[in-house]
Amino acid sequence: MVNKHMANRTMDNRNMANRKTKKQQKNICYTGAGSKKNGNYSLKNFFSLMEKNFKKECSRFLQSKKCKPCKKVKTMSKKYLKKMKNKKTTSKSLDKYEKKLDKEILKCEKCKNKNNVKCNIKNYMDYSGAKYGKC
Repeated sequence: MVNKHMANRTMDNRNMANRKTKKQQKNICYTGAGSKKNGNYSLKNFFSLMEKNFKKECSRFLQSKKCKPCKKVKTMSKKYLKKMKNKKTTSKSLDKYEKKLDKEILKCEKCKNKNNVKCNIKNYMDYSGAKYGKC
């Protein structure tokens, strides 16, 4: 009885291995700009759609994640919003901070446009908000 149980386990292990090695068609759900009505795409179709419509934007998006001035803009804008909500801050201090923020935004724009990076599937999914699986 023990041998039959062990034999079944080894068959189960083989079946699991076969399932893992089979090439599965991965689907992507994307319902954003330029998408089909149902929103279901294969990897290849999704990649070609993104390359056609969002090549430059995705590259800029990737650069903004790596760029120091862009990171600084993100934190500065959060602080600026907090200052705006605070009733004690004066308009002069807000103006000064806004000027600093504007300078940093210009640096960020230069950095984003400096080096264009080619996006892959994961980058396009991160940029567009698409998810694996059917819609």
